[in-house]
Parts: sequence; C-alpha cells; structure tokens
Amino acid sequence: SLTRLSLCGELDEHQLQQALNAVIRRHPQLAARFNLEGEPLQLIPQESHWPLDSHRLPPLSEEQEMQALNELEQKELQRDLFNQPGAMLHALRIKHGDSER
Repeated sequence: SLTRLSLCGELDEHQLQQALNAVIRRHPQLAARFNLEGEPLQLIPQESHWPLDSHRLPPLSEEQEMQALNELEQKELQRDLFNQPGAMLHALRIKHGDSER
C-alpha cells in the first residue's frame, strides 16, 4: 500500500521524522514485524522508528518529473516488506521542482 502526499513549501525533515516516530509510539502495532518461520507470529518491538529516506530529483520537464515520480513509486511498491530489517513501514521524501505541479 502506498500513500502519496504533495506538499508545497519548506519541510523540516527532522520534524517530519519526529512526527512519524510519534505515530509509532502512539500506535506501536504499526511497527510490527512478522516471523514467518513455522507458525506466523507478530512481533512488536519495544522501541522502533519509522524509516525515512530522502531523494532529490534534478530539474526535469513536467513529463519527465511525473515519469521519475512514478518510477520511484513503483520501486516503493516492489519493496519486500517482510524481509527487511525493522518495521514494514517506510517513508520516502522526494524533493522535486521549484513550482507547484
């Protein structure tokens, strides 16, 4: 599952990370991992964080930008959530363009 948010203006990445982590503290089941060996078992870590990566696109035409965003979205959808360390959650911040599109 993927949710795309479009934001305009400056974004403090540290505050964004703090907000994502606050969601995990409030709802720890979102950070659950699953042990699939034998009988499936849900594991909720005592401490966790919501991984946040950043990516910056170079200046592109509107069509190229949309294509690049779609490619990044497809890459996120293909992420193997069950075999990555930590939570199955992942956030990707993409900075692109200087105008509202």
